[in-house]
Amino acid sequence: MSAVPGLTALSIAAKIPLYNRFRNADLSADRAALLVTKKPEVILSMIGKLAGGSNRLAECVSEESLLMQSEKIEQLT
Repeated sequence: MSAVPGLTALSIAAKIPLYNRFRNADLSADRAALLVTKKPEVILSMIGKLAGGSNRLAECVSEESLLMQSEKIEQLT
């Protein structure tokens, strides 16, 4: 329990813009990597490895599923 009433709500309100900033920074980094490499398949592979968390699990991440997820996200926004 918080010693100061309302501190938890204030903390949550302060975190939301930070999470949005982190998300935007990730997207910007991915776009910059695409501009540098000019190879979408390399970027998809990198994102899959990061999402997998390990080399063994990264092999299980399908590039096609990543593309489908990105298309669904684009439709929602």
